[in-house]
Amino acid sequence: MGTHCSSEVVDSVGLVKLHSGKVNAFSHDMIEELHQIFDDHRDNEQVKAVILTGQEGIFSGGFDLKVMKESHEAAMALVKAGGQLLTKLYLYEKPLIIACSGHAMAMGAIMLFVGDVRLGTQGQFKIGLNETAIGMTLPKLAVALAKDRISPAMLTRAVAIGEIFSPDEAQEAGYLDKVVVPQDLEQTALAYAMQIGNNVQLHAFAANKRRLREVTLESVANIWD
Repeated sequence: MGTHCSSEVVDSVGLVKLHSGKVNAFSHDMIEELHQIFDDHRDNEQVKAVILTGQEGIFSGGFDLKVMKESHEAAMALVKAGGQLLTKLYLYEKPLIIACSGHAMAMGAIMLFVGDVRLGTQGQFKIGLNETAIGMTLPKLAVALAKDRISPAMLTRAVAIGEIFSPDEAQEAGYLDKVVVPQDLEQTALAYAMQIGNNVQLHAFAANKRRLREVTLESVANIWD
């Protein structure tokens, strides 16, 4: 078990859990751990699909605010590291199911865009991009990913206005594909992971996923801006 994440293999599925403090903030250390974990699952022939989830009640509140407030240079370095992780997972070679276990804000919400199947949990949870409310401009990569996954009719509300959604509203907007009761989240994610992982040829899955999604990345001249 890592300091910020844990990982195990359950019935041919890699199960990755964020457990970094109260809000699972994305720090450099957590991002590095996730890179290593996802590399290990990619290279493990026994793993057919991967689940990424958080703690009960919280998926992630976004980037580590201590770093983001340290200096402009520190903030941009963390955003760049986050962008590299997003790019990797967006094109990840194995099926990726994201089980959003509660609140997902800012970088936590952007992470939902990279999943192949995105599950949420019922409850009084907030999901969305709050950058407009706090005076920040979203990186071009985040906007490109949002345009790929958010419903066109909801895109301005989600990105420019920065509306925050309940889980059911987030499903309508395009952050999530399905919302389940909290006690069913992990088992539903495992069922999806096993079903997809056992019914695709991974080399074809990886190639077709890349062809589908690399167009989104090509549309961003500089994904770190």
